[in-house]
Amino acid sequence: REATSPQPRSAVRRLVDKARYPTSDAALLSYLDALDWALDDLVVTKDESRDLMQLAAELGLRSADVRSAHRRYLDSLIAGAMKDGMVTEEEHALMIAVASALGIEDVSIPEVTRTPQAPMRIELGSRICFTGTAVDSNGQKIGRPELEAAATAIGFQPVRSVTKKGCDLVVAADSASSSRKASKARSYGIPIMSVAAFCAEIGFENAA
Repeated sequence: REATSPQPRSAVRRLVDKARYPTSDAALLSYLDALDWALDDLVVTKDESRDLMQLAAELGLRSADVRSAHRRYLDSLIAGAMKDGMVTEEEHALMIAVASALGIEDVSIPEVTRTPQAPMRIELGSRICFTGTAVDSNGQKIGRPELEAAATAIGFQPVRSVTKKGCDLVVAADSASSSRKASKARSYGIPIMSVAAFCAEIGFENAA
């Protein structure tokens, strides 16, 4: 058998390699791995959609589990794209295409950056305000006290309100949130991070 040169990775695979799956659940990891391959050409065909639904059923995943996994998957891609502090035109287009393929409309896709920027890193001692009802990749709610306790244990300072000089970061259940706190954060230029990206950043696993 003749040796063949390895196939070049697709643009999607390169972006996936920079991301971190938002779960350690074996069933969801199996589903997300299949989703990776279905999205390799940025299109989920009817046959692929049927196969994914069949796989989800075999893995015992509910519709709510799958929807939540899709959202967390997209959030992880966004976090991966932002990891090096620069979003290329290719990455921007890929994230839009993936969101469209997954049927997710209410998401804020980061704009293309012209020059490298510092990646969104959470400095120890940062004052963090949590907003919205967060759920993990299994559809289970993550209580705000749990998130605040996890943040405190690492060295962050949870705060209950968003003020211009008293808050460094807002962690929202949805990075595209239009909640009062998220809206104030945008008006003050305070960065907003999704719960999925925050949990991935600090290595938090929901114990519920």
